[in-house]
Amino acid sequence: MTRLLFVLLFGLSSLGVFSQTPFIERYSISGFFGQRDLKIENLPAGQNLNFVNYMSFLDNGYIDGILYMGFSTHLQLRNGLEVEFKVFSNDDIFPTGGNLSVQYYWNNFLGLSMGLFANPFFISDYENFHNTMDDQFHSARFFHNQKNVFDMGWKVAPVLKFEVGRFFANLRFNLGFSGFVPFTNEIYQEMINSNFRRIVRYETQYNKQFFMFPELRLALDVLNWGNSTMGIQIQSNYLISRRILNYTRITYNWTHENQVVEEISDPRQRFNFWNIDFGLFLRVNNSQ
Repeated sequence: MTRLLFVLLFGLSSLGVFSQTPFIERYSISGFFGQRDLKIENLPAGQNLNFVNYMSFLDNGYIDGILYMGFSTHLQLRNGLEVEFKVFSNDDIFPTGGNLSVQYYWNNFLGLSMGLFANPFFISDYENFHNTMDDQFHSARFFHNQKNVFDMGWKVAPVLKFEVGRFFANLRFNLGFSGFVPFTNEIYQEMINSNFRRIVRYETQYNKQFFMFPELRLALDVLNWGNSTMGIQIQSNYLISRRILNYTRITYNWTHENQVVEEISDPRQRFNFWNIDFGLFLRVNNSQ
């Protein structure tokens, strides 16, 4: 999936850079480095595993200020249409998340944006729940207690755009729905001082949740030559939401024929994150 996003970004960026058709009035590419901070309401431990309590941004533990880098391309088309692709990565050259958005502007100031996105998260160390709650069992074999999960959804927003001389500002008031892409995982256990064995299997669900996600981009033209412009930019956004990650828990006691199926629903909890990044952009005006 991440490689597909990378190929898509490269292809569309190439389209913008090399295209000579006047259908694309203006295009730009940019690179940026930033920091993100995730804030989760940590609920008290109960009788059931709460995956959201063990979630962070692609990092072990709840660490603030995680760094990332990203690239984006922006195409301004005829008739007030604009298309934007953005991808970002934490520690390798392949994108770990991104978004696609399309804007339509009725005039030079007001528009409407719609888009899709995928944000990466990391769930880890949730074997601590079983180590605490299942004190009569121990792990029968190594199991993976780390999962990369994506928060995927769609958003829509009114957009305000300002261009004054060398200065540009874009403000979006995103609203939408998203949920975590389902995954499965199994935990193998043996009872201490006994031959009794069991498997606990988790099958998560896609639970759509409402969010608010205001975004701000500020840019300043620094250098102009011909129909090209290079400048600096700052981007920031803040997601406000409440999330759940419900699942089906299937417990196989000794054999697969002897199973217990339970539908687990956790309470919603506050789930907010904030991004800020700085970068450079190169813009080319095709209409000149």
